[in-house]
Amino acid sequence: MLNDNVTKGLLPQYFDHLLTEKFEISEAPEPTDIIWENRHYTDEERSNKSCIVGIIIFILLLISAGFIFSFSVKSKQLKEKYPITDC
Repeated sequence: MLNDNVTKGLLPQYFDHLLTEKFEISEAPEPTDIIWENRHYTDEERSNKSCIVGIIIFILLLISAGFIFSFSVKSKQLKEKYPITDC
């Protein structure tokens, strides 16, 4: 009876808990869909690395905004110093 329920996808009621934790069973991914080199990283390490990358990108954006602002200020100063004249 148990094997029939398992093959039909109907599991007994006591199969929805392991010790005191509820768990779900899902189909395993294809082996070709897994990047095996990255299996040793935990979710915490991945989130830490993504935070670090986000901070680095934010800093680079601030630096580029600073360059753009300083160049626009310098350009405005040069336009005021050498105005366009009619000859």
